[in-house]
Amino acid sequence: MKVLELKYGMFYNYQKASKSFKFTNVQFTKVKHIKLLREKPSHVYVKYSFSEKEFQEISVLGQIGKIEKLLKVTRLSKKPVVSKENVADIKKWCVVQFDSDQEFGSPLQPYQIEDGQSSETGDDRRFEVGDQVEAPWIDGILYPGKIEFESEKKEDCLKYEHDKQSKKKVQKRKKKDQNGEDEERPAADSLKKRKK
Repeated sequence: MKVLELKYGMFYNYQKASKSFKFTNVQFTKVKHIKLLREKPSHVYVKYSFSEKEFQEISVLGQIGKIEKLLKVTRLSKKPVVSKENVADIKKWCVVQFDSDQEFGSPLQPYQIEDGQSSETGDDRRFEVGDQVEAPWIDGILYPGKIEFESEKKEDCLKYEHDKQSKKKVQKRKKKDQNGEDEERPAADSLKKRKK
């Protein structure tokens, strides 16, 4: 089996061309036999009963003019269906900082994020930096947080997240040095705190 990929040039606007015709000339609900001829595209041949021997030739042209002009089928335009704004949203990545423990989540796309109050996702509305949202943590559960960073490149979000996490670790070490603590808090504590 051979599969052909459809391209823009293969789509034609038959609806526009059909407005050149007047189909009310034919009583389609009563037609028993219909015939179309390639040589006469502006005519329909019909029989309204099975006993009729000959076809009736009926013109379906709605306007008088050159048949070639009336039957011209134009290609559909290549105008984008999706606006530039929506394309940017589709490509956008966000970093969310969770409220419960101030941890940063992995980069997410807007459709993965929800508005905590209205439950709208990025498919329904545009999110901006600073918006309060609910986003999935590594356990797949949605937690409240705030969008801290956005970019069209996932790599930029990963770099931002890494830089912020590194700064937090440095601050923790400084605090531990000041308090004389040696042990780091286990990662499981972070999940317990989040679930409360």
